[in-house]
Amino acid sequence: MRFITYFVSRCSALSRLHTFLLHSFIIVLVTSCGSATVKDDSLVKDKDGNEATTTDLDTALKVPKDKIAAVNPESQKSLAIQPADEPIIEEAKAPDDLWQEIRSGFSFVDPLLTGQHANKHSRKTPEQRVERYRKRLLASSSLINNVAENAEPYLFFVVEELKKSNVPLEIALLPIVESRYDPFAYSPGRASGLWQFIPATGRRYGLHQDWWQDKRRDTVLATRGAITYLSSLHKRFNNDWLLAMAAYNAGQGNVARAIRKNKKAGKPTDYWSLDLPKETQHYIPKLLAWRDIILHADKYNIALKPIANEPHFALVDIGSQIDLAEVASLTEIDIDTIYKLNGSYNRWATDPKAPHLLAVPVEKADALKSKLSGIAHDQRLSWQRYIIKKNDSLIKIGKKFNTSPKLIADVNGIKNNRIRAGKALLIPSASKSSDFYRLSADQRHNKRQNRSPRNKTQKIVHRVSHGESLWDIARRYKVGVKELARWNSMAPGDVLALNKKLVIWTKNTQQAKANNEKRKVVYTVRKGDSLAYIASRFNVRVRDIKSWNNDANSKYIQPGQSLRLFVDITNRRSFN
Repeated sequence: MRFITYFVSRCSALSRLHTFLLHSFIIVLVTSCGSATVKDDSLVKDKDGNEATTTDLDTALKVPKDKIAAVNPESQKSLAIQPADEPIIEEAKAPDDLWQEIRSGFSFVDPLLTGQHANKHSRKTPEQRVERYRKRLLASSSLINNVAENAEPYLFFVVEELKKSNVPLEIALLPIVESRYDPFAYSPGRASGLWQFIPATGRRYGLHQDWWQDKRRDTVLATRGAITYLSSLHKRFNNDWLLAMAAYNAGQGNVARAIRKNKKAGKPTDYWSLDLPKETQHYIPKLLAWRDIILHADKYNIALKPIANEPHFALVDIGSQIDLAEVASLTEIDIDTIYKLNGSYNRWATDPKAPHLLAVPVEKADALKSKLSGIAHDQRLSWQRYIIKKNDSLIKIGKKFNTSPKLIADVNGIKNNRIRAGKALLIPSASKSSDFYRLSADQRHNKRQNRSPRNKTQKIVHRVSHGESLWDIARRYKVGVKELARWNSMAPGDVLALNKKLVIWTKNTQQAKANNEKRKVVYTVRKGDSLAYIASRFNVRVRDIKSWNNDANSKYIQPGQSLRLFVDITNRRSFN
């Protein structure tokens, strides 16, 4: 019995202790909440003005909220025993103008810009080298506006891809220096597209080139390839973006050799101190001049054309090859716009091989998808029936219909390129005349050849003979090799195809007149004739006669044999 009495008394004591501790906790909690706003740190009081005691738990818990707030009306929220609302963090709104987005993403820090650095190409400071191009640009506001207009369809996509890869937005200015944001730009070094990939580097980054398309001019693929390439160069050259861009222009081997040379000589190895090719010496100053003008457009009183900070094109999976004229008709998009957004396409149609992605203005994407859903794949091209003739080949037929021999073979189930005269072929062909596809590769080439350069108004058409090079032809007509290549959308080192037509522009009216008076003559070989004698008689070269006549390449020519010649009809000696 004593044990039970003792046990009950101990439990009662423990209960009172627990109750006291709980009372104390509540009072401390209420007091601490109030102390944040009550200046005299007083305890919460009851309705009679007495301090709440720790012996009355119910009284402490039942103090009305309006009486608690009466201690300090501003403290109601802080005294209320409830979870605090989480702060609402609003995301910063992206600027409406893409140029402002680009400015906010500029991050180059170049402490060497004001330093005294010189190399064998320039004795000027970095700032002076940048200033040279800044003055040129500020003196030509039309150039700035033209570049901004060229960049508008592509710039948002480029900026978004750079941001995804955590690359400084100064790199968005690189295509300005490379191509002026012209997807059809082609350099003497055979570089092509916005990012000016040469053929080998393009293939390394998945930019395939064939008869149907050149993916170096594909905005999406080339931009991603360029970012991957530049990022690898940035890593290789110790995270220096100026060296990375220099290597992008001159080749990483050239930059690496220049760095080793400076290290050996105990010189600095930053971009400004290296002996690099002349073009690369101007490359970075040009970009930094553009950067400065865009960053401080107000300072220089330059009104950059606003560009909406939103997608300008969308990719549509069209499912199969299609005539670009058909796309223009379905979407009511100008054919030039289609080519500019899909610069990789060389011909009148998309590539017959997948993936079948087509870029169109954002607002036209849904309409194109909807309309294509009702058109069968075999109705997206025009077809012609052709009867194979004697001596025909797939190459000849392809040229005739401006389509690829491989596509003709695939469509008609031809293996080994063997065809027989009299058999019918189905030929996929353009639905419009070639003039309609104004920005196809052939039409761009024709336009370039017919564009008269400054101070040269006489046009000469030269047909390439066997063994000729651009250097040979340039020397013959007394023009520059680079000029000749540019007039014909070529690079100086390109190999010339036999009988290819080249355009030469000259000031020499007499030379142009003489060339334009050349006519085709069929000469019948007589007994005792030789190629040398015939060449001398008609004032042509032996190798020209051989190139014009495949059967003249044998050791001897035979009496009665017909030779095709292109001769100057003003030279009377030719017909004596």
